[in-house]
Amino acid sequence: MDLKLRGPGELRGTRQSGYPELKLGDLAEDTGIIEKARALAKAIVDKDPTLDLPEHRALKEELRAQAERVGFREVI
Repeated sequence: MDLKLRGPGELRGTRQSGYPELKLGDLAEDTGIIEKARALAKAIVDKDPTLDLPEHRALKEELRAQAERVGFREVI
């Protein structure tokens, strides 16, 4: 209920409430798809922890690009 009332805040920032400018989903309402995505991500990483398989090349490149944009220092 708190999530519905106050909003999710920023996933990677410091705001603990409010609504993001770009809404990609609803953490309160989209739990089913979020859990499916999480399970798929886990299956991919279990099969290919370093994302070296050809079918995961684009995913690895996107993760690296996202990491650079948000300032993560260590990525697969």
